[in-house]
Amino acid sequence: MSILIRPSFEKEESLISYLYRLTSLNYYPSILTLSNHLGISIRDMNNNRFDSDELIRISELLNKCVREIENRTALINKSVDEQLLYKFVKKNNVKYCPACYQEKQVYKYTWGMRPLNLCMEHGIELLSNCSKCNASITIFYLMKGHCSQCSFPYSQGITQKWSREDVYYLSQQELYKLFYTDQNQIRDLNLNQYLRLAYQTFFLLEEQPSFLNVGRIIKAFPQKNENLSDCELTHTFANIHWMYSCTKNFHIVMEQFFTMKKEAKWYERKSRFEDLFKYECFSEIRKTYESYCLFKVDKGLIRKDCSVFKQNPNLLDRRKYVRKEEVIRNTKMSKDKVESLANNNRLNVEFSSGKYLVEKKSLNKLSREKLVTKRQASIVLGIHYNSIDKLVSAKLLTIKQSHLKKYANYSLSEIEELLHACRGELIIDETSGVKFYNALTKYNTTGLTIVKLIELIRSGEIRPIRKIEKHTLADLYLDETELESCMMVYRQKSKEQRGYYMKDVMKLLAVGEKTMRKLMDTKVMEPSFVLIMKDGRKRYFFEKERINQLRKVDLCDAVGRGHCNTSVKVRPRDTESS
Repeated sequence: MSILIRPSFEKEESLISYLYRLTSLNYYPSILTLSNHLGISIRDMNNNRFDSDELIRISELLNKCVREIENRTALINKSVDEQLLYKFVKKNNVKYCPACYQEKQVYKYTWGMRPLNLCMEHGIELLSNCSKCNASITIFYLMKGHCSQCSFPYSQGITQKWSREDVYYLSQQELYKLFYTDQNQIRDLNLNQYLRLAYQTFFLLEEQPSFLNVGRIIKAFPQKNENLSDCELTHTFANIHWMYSCTKNFHIVMEQFFTMKKEAKWYERKSRFEDLFKYECFSEIRKTYESYCLFKVDKGLIRKDCSVFKQNPNLLDRRKYVRKEEVIRNTKMSKDKVESLANNNRLNVEFSSGKYLVEKKSLNKLSREKLVTKRQASIVLGIHYNSIDKLVSAKLLTIKQSHLKKYANYSLSEIEELLHACRGELIIDETSGVKFYNALTKYNTTGLTIVKLIELIRSGEIRPIRKIEKHTLADLYLDETELESCMMVYRQKSKEQRGYYMKDVMKLLAVGEKTMRKLMDTKVMEPSFVLIMKDGRKRYFFEKERINQLRKVDLCDAVGRGHCNTSVKVRPRDTESS
């Protein structure tokens, strides 16, 4: 078969458009002439679909290079998986741009891709139906120039212009760059990768409310007995563009998906979307998805046996919260024990979505916290075993309950903090002063206790020194002058708070010890406070007001006559002395 007229290809003209023009210019009866000669089915030819052998035969007939014609077929990009690409190829019918059609009556190969529904040159939507009768358009009648049903000229087709700021326009612009430059602006994906991303995302978006148009439902797959229009597919791609434009939008889509009814179909769609993560190029999307699932499991909204955690079990280590039931199961703690730790602020527990969630950070801290027994605590501090209870009463130490042991324990870090606060200055040379325990013994009669001495050291009123780096309280040396000064202040405060010492009362009343004892035995004068020393001795304190009242009475005569309790006239305690 010889061809007399071989026209040049027009800009972006498809191979099937060229073959129709070739048929017309050479006055062949119909396109069937070429179809029969080349051995290509008319259906494949009209769909602009050719295999490699067919392309070779066409190139020989046209005397053109195979590479020149293969990029004008439905498979416009050899780097794209053929099976994947044909999911997005328009079949049996065509669409066109009226403005382009007025300039050149050709069919462009980009019009054969279903996701591309905008003419980037004129900024108008492509037409898939006759503007007059809405009949679908075939390649045969598009090349003839009019509608098969009403003979409406396609060059007069009516369409709409899109705003350049519209998400629809931006998504189409992105797709055109992919088809022409094989580069994506958002995630540096090539055409094959982007189409893979779009197709797997279809399963996520199908039947969800649109994120761009209120009241519209996203349709990504054809329904039973109903074809999916190119407009619907364009709408779906616009939602995909919006979804992957930022992490916030991705989370919004996921939130809406996870609120849908959990049926078998839902789990199937979720699984098909997660198939996307088999490909390394989508690792960033996988990380974003995993972060979202971690957020949901932390809120108790999804279970930890969700498929994303089965595929990557180590992901659960990044959780911030775990369910209370899981804590009880893994730590062997009782429910009451967990609640007790929560009440004591040792475990942070939150209530979310009808579930109690334990903060993992507080749980790990509890597990790592090194606890020591009471005996061990006394050795580390260098004090007597029974002194630990006094430090606890003064809130210098806190009793900790181990979730593994029943008896009381003490935090080693808290003990070390107390030692650090009392460390004083390190002087390796010969030191002078009173040792910590000697000071307690010397001023025991004055009421100096281990708690009081530690408080004086921590407040800076007494500045200890030590000879060794790693020390206990017993290794501290105290300045005797500072001790005496503090004890004088302490005595004065005790006198003001507790009253007169017995020795002071005897001086004020000018009585001896024997008379003093009689006054106490007859309850004329009772001590307000009795301090019992370690050796069993007692120290008595008397109220100042009561002593001032008794100073006005002749106590010695009353005691001498032997009827102190009757003859001694004492004003009532609530009466002011004159």
